[in-house]
Amino acid sequence: MTKEDGSMARLFRENNKLFLVVFMSCWSMLSAHVIQISWSPNPEPDVKYYHIYRASSISSETNIAQVSSANSVYMDYDIALGHIYYYRIVAVDSAGNSSTFSDPVTIIADIASNSLAQKDVQPAAFELTRIYPNPFNPATTLAYTVAQQANVSLAIYDGRGRKIKTLVEETKSPGFYDVIWDARDELNNMVATGVYFARLICGESQDVRRLVFKK
Repeated sequence: MTKEDGSMARLFRENNKLFLVVFMSCWSMLSAHVIQISWSPNPEPDVKYYHIYRASSISSETNIAQVSSANSVYMDYDIALGHIYYYRIVAVDSAGNSSTFSDPVTIIADIASNSLAQKDVQPAAFELTRIYPNPFNPATTLAYTVAQQANVSLAIYDGRGRKIKTLVEETKSPGFYDVIWDARDELNNMVATGVYFARLICGESQDVRRLVFKK
């Protein structure tokens, strides 16, 4: 489920102060535990990072994350279904000047209708349907489908074909699934930046997708 927000915002300068209106381009409920918000990248060369603010009411917001200016997507994993969340963004330049707040985006953490729709449709194939975001940092979600009950294996490999992390290793019923990879190996060490491959094996079927970890 995705909602488009039509409000446009731009970064600009006046009397050496940084001002901001951010285009919160979209938000989506990626799973029962993830909200993704995104915005248009700003054109100012010396903007250093964004502060992401979240609240359960407009008057109770807190700063939940600092995001590099190279990124324009934020994944919020600390949510609960049935709650309403408000998000706003502030940009900060290299001199420490902060912009004004962006307009708030309101999100209801409810994917019930999406879940019900999926229950009525059985997947036609075993496949990795989506990896998002990609490239990613610090984590990405791998969505996959299972067409019939099968032993399912989903693992991450490096460019040399070495297994880095097993994400799924169990019998699955037909359905739609997703799993999060936090860019860590089996020993819980952060992997190096670079190209990796996700390999899904369901019985005799397999699907491989490329993903890129960026720092």
